[in-house]
Amino acid sequence: MHPKVESYIQEKEAARKSTYEKEKQTFLLREHFTEFVPNPKQDVGYTDEYPCQKSDPETGKICYGKMVPIEISDEEYELLRAASGTVGASNQNKVASLLQVIAYVIYCSAALAALILFLSGDENLWPFAFAAIPAGLISGTSFLGFAEIIKLLHQINRKVK
Repeated sequence: MHPKVESYIQEKEAARKSTYEKEKQTFLLREHFTEFVPNPKQDVGYTDEYPCQKSDPETGKICYGKMVPIEISDEEYELLRAASGTVGASNQNKVASLLQVIAYVIYCSAALAALILFLSGDENLWPFAFAAIPAGLISGTSFLGFAEIIKLLHQINRKVK
């Protein structure tokens, strides 16, 4: 085989293996297949490298460390992926998604109600139509805000664990 071809194939295989290992580590962390590794410097408190804390059951002293993925074979990894049902699945929080849907329903309902009140022809109903628009915007935006907060908290929770 030509040396350039062989070198190219080796580079591509190394890149593929690196990507596979990163995906594997991310999956193991996300699915909580981890173990706690204490900070070797026990006198040091919280650091960016060792952000997790655990209480020692014997002494009651708080120990800082980090969660690292457990070592598993590629076959075990493939079995875990298949069993978890997360292969190609979305990692979104269902409550946040539901709140987003509710927000869009509120927006559409407010717009529809305002349109119906405007088109009714009764000028006495127009103030209600004008009130429906900001009420729908405020309510829908509140629901979208709560959905975003839940999404962010969900992401933080996954990173911490």
